[in-house]
Amino acid sequence: DASQVLHVWATHHAEKAELAGAAAEAAEYETLVQRGAESPSFVWPVRRDGGHMMLYSQYAPAHQMFVYTFLEDYRRSPELSPPWMSVLLFDDLLDTKGVALLRAEAEPDRLRKAEVQQLLTLLRRFYNSDDYDKVWAFNHFQRRFDLD
Repeated sequence: DASQVLHVWATHHAEKAELAGAAAEAAEYETLVQRGAESPSFVWPVRRDGGHMMLYSQYAPAHQMFVYTFLEDYRRSPELSPPWMSVLLFDDLLDTKGVALLRAEAEPDRLRKAEVQQLLTLLRRFYNSDDYDKVWAFNHFQRRFDLD
């Protein structure tokens, strides 16, 4: 049943420093996919050591994946900016268990476990709540965003 799948998924991801996992009900999954396609890009502040850094994400619908990179690397050369993290969406169990699985995979030398988990949580919040207005505005009214 679904609770067993969720337990195995959570246990597997808890043991890996570079991974975070979550499960989403069908409505959340569908909203993530739809809004990801509608507003594929966003910026994410990551607090670290008394300061912060900025990551940039893009949704790749063909791969059902959000890819994150360091914003400054993206500004310098979008096509050459190395990935820092990806969030993959798996819909294999939607029909049978009613859940989709999410996996955040990070480069362990770039992001800490807590940061990976926080970014996954923020992705779910900003694409599935009233906070989506910020993501939508970033994609459709970029002139209003000063990233400097």
